[in-house]
Formats: sequence, structure tokens, C-alpha cells
Amino acid sequence: MTEAARRLIAYAHAERGGGTIRSSVFADNPASLAVQRKLGFDVIGRGETYSRSRNETVPILKTELAAEACAATGREDRHMVAA
Repeated sequence: MTEAARRLIAYAHAERGGGTIRSSVFADNPASLAVQRKLGFDVIGRGETYSRSRNETVPILKTELAAEACAATGREDRHMVAA
């Protein structure tokens, strides 16, 4: 999963020309948070969202990949975007 996300970040950076990427994870899903942290995302807050699959409102952790980190990922994986 990390490799797919890394490629998506590189593609988004190449297409958008930079910028911050924001995301979120369910607070009770440490595996997803670990993937995001491995990619350079930082937790920037907490919140709640409705989960259709759970049919309830659940707590989330809001995350962000700063533009500088996004650019670094894009440089590392530029060859993957062209493939």
C-alpha cells in the first residue's frame, strides 16, 4: 500500500506542481496511520466523519503532507510517474 500511495503522491505533485496534501484516517486504524507517517504525513488535528460502511459517526485523525515533503517524494519517484 505504501508504494501505491507514494506513486500517487508523485503523480499528484507532478500534475499539480506542488502544494500540501491533506488526508484523514479513522482513529482506530493504526495501520493506515502508519502508512501515512511512513510517507511523511503529520497528524494536524482530530475530528469526526460519518462512515457509511459502519453506519455511524467515527473519530478521525486529520493528516497533512507539507508541500516540501510532497516535492521530495516527487523527486524520489519521478521515474515512476513516467512509467
